Amino acid sequence: MSRMNIIVAPADFTQSSTEALRLAASWAEQWGSELHVVHVVPDPRTEIWSIEAIDLDLAAVGEDWQQKAESMLSKLVSTLPIPSHRVKTRAQIGRPGEQIVTYAKEHGAGLIIMSSGEYGRVARFLLGSVADYVVRAASCPVLVIPVHGHHVSVATATLAVATHAAS
Repeated sequence: MSRMNIIVAPADFTQSSTEALRLAASWAEQWGSELHVVHVVPDPRTEIWSIEAIDLDLAAVGEDWQQKAESMLSKLVSTLPIPSHRVKTRAQIGRPGEQIVTYAKEHGAGLIIMSSGEYGRVARFLLGSVADYVVRAASCPVLVIPVHGHHVSVATATLAVATHAAS
């Protein structure tokens, strides 16, 4: 088996995220790796609107969001070209970048494959970029697929990461 035994692919259900996930699934299938698909929902207790949600059980809201995300992940991974026994899904609550990096480290991921996000320049400046955070904080290689970039084939991506892993 390759040094990339576990590939983590964050999913936010956007088109670019789904394309990156399909690349990750193809790669995992090619290398015999496990694919871990992770989605992070925001913690409602830390959202700005939570100050006015006096009678709302914010923990229950978070659990509901997490359950809905798990259901959406199950549907999403059922369409991937990889046997289901080699795919794990996880919906977590928190800050996306931090949760992705922590999950990858805790599970010994050899690679994270993700899209660059669909925010414009102003939103990325104000909110930060999850991909930027993951690239800086991850303890394993990260392959970021640009949203408006060229189509990345499995062969091209394999060459890019294999070159990185060898150095």
